[in-house]
Amino acid sequence: TDPDKDPFTFELVSGPAGLTVSSTGTLTWAVPKNQPAGDVTVKVKIKDQPKEGLPEELVLEFKNKVNKPNLPPVIGQIANQTAQANVKLTLPLVATDPDRDPIIFERSPNVGAIDGTNYTFTPAPADSGKQFQEFITAVDVKNGNPIPHLDKDGNPIIDPLSIASFIISVGDVVPPTL
Repeated sequence: TDPDKDPFTFELVSGPAGLTVSSTGTLTWAVPKNQPAGDVTVKVKIKDQPKEGLPEELVLEFKNKVNKPNLPPVIGQIANQTAQANVKLTLPLVATDPDRDPIIFERSPNVGAIDGTNYTFTPAPADSGKQFQEFITAVDVKNGNPIPHLDKDGNPIIDPLSIASFIISVGDVVPPTL
C-alpha cells in the first residue's frame, strides 16, 4: 500500500515465457509440461504515480521453485484368465514409473489378493461357472505413502495407463487323478 494512496502500476521486467502481471500486480503463469524443475527468477517493476513530483520505482526480484510433476506409472496389461475351482491362480504384476518412484499395486473389487508383485485368487467350488472382473491399479509411492496425481486445478485423477482390467472365468472343480 502507498501512504499517499497514489496508484501503482506493475510491469514485468523478466521472467519465464508466458508469465504475465495484471494491473493489480497478480502474477499468472501456466507452467508448461516441459518446464524443467528448479528455480525461476522473476523481476517486477512497481511504479508509484504521485500527484506531484517524480514517479518512484521499485524493482522486486524473487525466485519461485518449480517442482517436477509426478508422472503416473504404466501397468502391464493382463489378459483374461480361466481358473479352476480350488486351484490357486497366480499372475505377475508389472509396472514402470517414468519418475522411478517405487510402485505398489491395489485391487478392486477385492476378489483376489495382492502379495507384493503377484495377484492371487483361489476360486471356491461355489464359484464354478462364474466370472469375476478385477481392476488392478499401479500406484507410485514416496516414503510409503501414495503420491496423488492432480489435474491443473488440483483435483485427483487416475491415469488410465495405471489400471489393468481383466476377467477371470471359473471352471468346475477338477477331480483328482486316480
